[in-house]
Amino acid sequence: MAKKGSMEKTANERLLEFLLEERKLLMNGIHEELGVTSYSEVNATNLNKRGVTKEKLCSWLERMSSILNSKAIPLLQITVPKVVKCESLQQEKINQSTIIQLQEEG
Repeated sequence: MAKKGSMEKTANERLLEFLLEERKLLMNGIHEELGVTSYSEVNATNLNKRGVTKEKLCSWLERMSSILNSKAIPLLQITVPKVVKCESLQQEKINQSTIIQLQEEG
């Protein structure tokens, strides 16, 4: 997240917005081509429709692979350790609160 009081977005926030927009554009194209309206309808049955060419499938796969490998995975590699650390600190805070409560009761 951007720093408090700052409206400027961080590089990670901009990257996330980029990923969401890329996914939206790709999925909108796939939805239009398949004649479906939801992500859950992008499945093997619909992708195997007669009008969906091998070239189109390859193009979608290539674009999705690029999005994952060049943007999503690096963002996850940055984010996941931070989430794990936050969870650890939160648990530590809960443990400290429990100790304080027990000390006050004793």
